Amino acid sequence: MQMSQMQDVGGCRAVVSNLSRLTALRRVYESSPLRHELSRVRDYVLDPKDDGYRSVHLMYRFSGKGTSLPWNKLRIEIQMRTALQHAWATSVETVDAFTGEDLKFGSGSARWKRFFQLMGSVHARIEKTSLIPGTPSAEIELWDEVRYLENDLSVIRHLRSYASLTEHITGRPYAGREWYLVKMMPDKNRVTVTGHPLERFREAKRLLAEAEREFEGTKNQAVLVKTNSLRELKRAYPNYFADTANFTAVLDKYMQTRPIIRPIFRGRPGPEQGNLF
Repeated sequence: MQMSQMQDVGGCRAVVSNLSRLTALRRVYESSPLRHELSRVRDYVLDPKDDGYRSVHLMYRFSGKGTSLPWNKLRIEIQMRTALQHAWATSVETVDAFTGEDLKFGSGSARWKRFFQLMGSVHARIEKTSLIPGTPSAEIELWDEVRYLENDLSVIRHLRSYASLTEHITGRPYAGREWYLVKMMPDKNRVTVTGHPLERFREAKRLLAEAEREFEGTKNQAVLVKTNSLRELKRAYPNYFADTANFTAVLDKYMQTRPIIRPIFRGRPGPEQGNLF
């Protein structure tokens, strides 16, 4: 496909530590006099998607000059997420990669879909933002349903087992290499990473094409990424390495803390006891 025929000419993502930083970053972009036109803002934190996805998307129209004029008015999208929102999205992609559920695009089993819906609301409660539509507003009901589905699907066990499959690549020597060919092969329980020097891009691209032909019709995936180090690669693309540690830590802690059911009082309480309804 020619670049001038594409709807989106580019995109990028920012992951920040908390909601206040997300708000500040969004304010910087919306108030900056950029050459590109901000055409639409989608606030999935204030108005989250039904599947549990939460993030802020800024859609720009590219304003080209000189040789870039053919791509004028094409879209550039900026995604902004907190670390918690990113952990949710990474876990969805990890489950998709290792089970073939395809939750990211609205398919998959009802149980997995419901679990990530509920976890969207768990995270929204932590960040004190809007809950996911169709999930319980009562904290105890949310906790009970999350607990049931976690036990039913063995979520924590599965996510930790996926992460263990990629531990063998940690610490391998990739110094001075900037192109990384990542192959996710859930059918073999393997993830491999091959580093290539910057000047050998054509060879790296050829190997990517070979992997894509080999993986056609399977759940396996291949991607070529440019970055300065394996560590940066793992930070930027945690789903390639089944890095769901943040998500499982939050889930594990949540499972161990049952919400307190507080009594509701009506009328004016007496000096020693209220009127329990």
